Amino acid sequence: MIVQPLDLAGKEEGKDYLAIDTVEAGKGDRVLVMKEGGSAQIVLQDKEIPVQALILGIVDDIDLAVG
Repeated sequence: MIVQPLDLAGKEEGKDYLAIDTVEAGKGDRVLVMKEGGSAQIVLQDKEIPVQALILGIVDDIDLAVG
């Protein structure tokens, strides 16, 4: 799935990239992405897989504390 990083206000930030979807996210879902190849290999239990990023969860809501 192609993912687009967002800032805390929900605005696009940086370049989009490819992430392996492990949670069946849909178009428009906000997702939690792990962007670290070594950890992705551990999660997928495959030391040879050339993966840089994994989608690990769908974000339902965001609450930001001020202060």
